[in-house]
Amino acid sequence: MLKHPALKYFRLDGPGTPHVWCTGCGIGQVWYYTAKAIEELGLDTNKVLWVGGSGCTGRMCTYWYKDYFHTLHGRPLAFATGVKLARPELTVICHMGDGEAAAIGGNHLIQTARRNVELVAICINNFNYGMTGGQFSPRSISVTSKRAEQMSQEELNDKILVGELVDRESPGFCASLHDIAKKKAAGDPHE
Repeated sequence: MLKHPALKYFRLDGPGTPHVWCTGCGIGQVWYYTAKAIEELGLDTNKVLWVGGSGCTGRMCTYWYKDYFHTLHGRPLAFATGVKLARPELTVICHMGDGEAAAIGGNHLIQTARRNVELVAICINNFNYGMTGGQFSPRSISVTSKRAEQMSQEELNDKILVGELVDRESPGFCASLHDIAKKKAAGDPHE
């Protein structure tokens, strides 16, 4: 039987195992490609620390088979910064959801970028707060008409552009990637 190549990095005895992500969610792919990048870069996994906060993205660190910090809501970058300052030899990887990067943790994102801390910060935009009922986040791309009636036009048009914000504040490297694929509907005549 073939085993998935990421299983050697997956904590199988952790809480929520195998995982909490919904079918079709891209968070599992980001988890896999993070582990794959660690492997391809030849990093010593004993010197890699994953940091995460709350929500679907924050749980990513708990599945890493080595050291991790599962921190306070909206504070993963503050913890990651502290770890990197105390232990500069570590490779620190911080995964955040759109809320932790653009809402409750927004100031930490700005300050980390301005300090140019040598860590990897990955913001996953899953467009909503999925674990708490699917409320809209600062990065949501569309809203239902019922919710739109409750929001001002400024709220509807003013999405926080995390990549542009970090790029403007930091002399370090910043990139934005998108993992949005059209879902094939059953019986879609255009497919």
